[in-house]
Amino acid sequence: MTYEEINKLMDGKFEKEYNKFENIPAEDRLAENDTICAMLFLYNHLKDKKKFSLSPAHDIIYLPDVDDLVELTEEDVLYLTRCGVHYDSSYNCFAIFT
Repeated sequence: MTYEEINKLMDGKFEKEYNKFENIPAEDRLAENDTICAMLFLYNHLKDKKKFSLSPAHDIIYLPDVDDLVELTEEDVLYLTRCGVHYDSSYNCFAIFT
């Protein structure tokens, strides 16, 4: 899935699900905290675990640049959206407010 497709899903189809962590069934959560859950989810989907990195800036944590590092389905994008993850087009990566 391309960045454009991911961004379109997050800002369009799944826009009303943004930051609705409660909509993820408890048995599907990787942690009880939405930020940690998103980080674990992305980490678990990385092709190369050594490439996982975080970059904090003010009240935002920039998550891994997913280009060629992870393959996501529409359901994966919905999961991340519910965790409060958004796509930051200025840096071409996922980000989450803390």
